[in-house]
Amino acid sequence: MDLQLCGYTAKAILAVVLASVLFIAMRPDAELLEARRTRRFKFAAKLEMAEDSAQLVVAGNSKASYGVQATRLANALGLAQARNLAFDGLRADEHYLKELDRALVPNTGVIVWVLDSNQLRASGGYDGFGEARRLRDRSGLSRWFSSITAAARDRSRPVRLDLAFGDRAQAALDSAEAFSREQIEDDGSAMVPPLQVPVPLRVDSSSSDAGGAPGWWPAVAESGCSTEVIRSILAQVAAWRSHGQTVAVWRIPDSDTDSLQQRERLELVWRGFLGELRNAGACLVAPSLDGLTTWDGLHLDAPSGAILTDRLAVLLRENCGAMDRPGRPDTPSGK
Repeated sequence: MDLQLCGYTAKAILAVVLASVLFIAMRPDAELLEARRTRRFKFAAKLEMAEDSAQLVVAGNSKASYGVQATRLANALGLAQARNLAFDGLRADEHYLKELDRALVPNTGVIVWVLDSNQLRASGGYDGFGEARRLRDRSGLSRWFSSITAAARDRSRPVRLDLAFGDRAQAALDSAEAFSREQIEDDGSAMVPPLQVPVPLRVDSSSSDAGGAPGWWPAVAESGCSTEVIRSILAQVAAWRSHGQTVAVWRIPDSDTDSLQQRERLELVWRGFLGELRNAGACLVAPSLDGLTTWDGLHLDAPSGAILTDRLAVLLRENCGAMDRPGRPDTPSGK
């Protein structure tokens, strides 16, 4: 009887193992998981660059990765080497500020920062830059092993039913298909060809309103933003400006604010923060988003990214003085 029970137990365990393997191999959202994992490793390559090598650096989150084509912008401004150092889920911590500073040519560089509220938070959500830093610091063998374990970890997670069935499942498949066609350029800019039926942009143009906002500092913590992050950004902008670098900031709209009260607090913080950025020497810009299309409602496809980049170039030339200036080095120094 004991042997028979052991046999049943072994068969049950084997059945569970086989079912788990089949689930991992054939889960309905496997294509999306694979696409997301692959692109995380592509984005990590953005940090493989020489120090002091870029006359133009694009900063921000995924909206900047797809929305601002770094080399195209640099060419329009008469600048040389360009880098797009935008990352998914960015938190603008001290490590990120150091990375931007490390990439930028001293004295004549230009920073274009596409900034939103999520970048001002201390933590929470996916941190693409943090993951890129960890991957950069690993050896080739360790990085390969990490890709294997990441695949196993992704596939062993519970299935999100909204990404496996129904309307959101189709949207997830569309994203996976877009990721499969994504090209990460040598400068770090991300390009996705337009869908057969392009998706309109779900956010409106933002303003660069930097009118006075007395008493905005106490609202920072209440809005979910980090006082430390904001102070660090202001200090870094002032340092860049003191060394002759141009800093252009485009505040993009928030698409996921929780409540009306949260939006009101964030707007108060932004008015005060933008005013302080301007006092620190930043040039505030707000390009039009009219007529632009995306592959998912938030991230621009390649043709729209080119249009937005050209609009930014006009603003940077006319409002920020970011253009080919006498005395700039013909060839940036690198290591």
